[in-house]
Amino acid sequence: RMEVPEDTPNEENKNAREPKKRMVKIPKGNFCRVLYPNPVCLLTTKHGDKTNVMTISWLTPTNLRGNLICSMNKKRFSAKQVRATRQFVLNVPVKGMEGLVCQIGKMHGGDGDEFTMLNINTCEPGWRPLRQESNDIAISDCVAHLVCSIERFDHADEGHWLIFAVIEEAYVLESYWDKNIFLPRSMNQVEKPPPYLTFLGSQQFGYVYGEDDPRIT
Repeated sequence: RMEVPEDTPNEENKNAREPKKRMVKIPKGNFCRVLYPNPVCLLTTKHGDKTNVMTISWLTPTNLRGNLICSMNKKRFSAKQVRATRQFVLNVPVKGMEGLVCQIGKMHGGDGDEFTMLNINTCEPGWRPLRQESNDIAISDCVAHLVCSIERFDHADEGHWLIFAVIEEAYVLESYWDKNIFLPRSMNQVEKPPPYLTFLGSQQFGYVYGEDDPRIT
């Protein structure tokens, strides 16, 4: 028979000494939370004189050519807007805008002009002055604008559209673009701008900093 030296613990003894791992079995309604954080954006639309904004987090890029998919509740006023225009703008919010993001998420575009009710500053994508004839509307206080066109709609389930879109134009404030990476950075030794938001679910947010950011503790 094979003998195990006394100073070499066998697998059984090793496992006995290791602390037992404690686990939580996740309920079905929260399965996807294990894949968070998600990006969080404010999706803006303009159809004639009708404008709208909604919070969206179920979105992801599918390649390096600007294609993305997102899921949208079919009852949203924005769903009606994008079905008509087949375009939208994704706006990236930053720390300090959490309250606004949550407020927008609770509202319905049919209730009135959310931009006016929530005092949201608007512009054209790229922070250009907003013209009445413009087909796109963006949020001035966000740090990135992505102009998207829709390629097709699929039924994700009975209540949601699965939207296949492509980014046609993208604009980012210079202080958030660092060597082809979207990160807040200091300009001319000035204090770094606020981190942008990610979403953890249940109105909880995460923040994206650079790995060498001194604000990380």
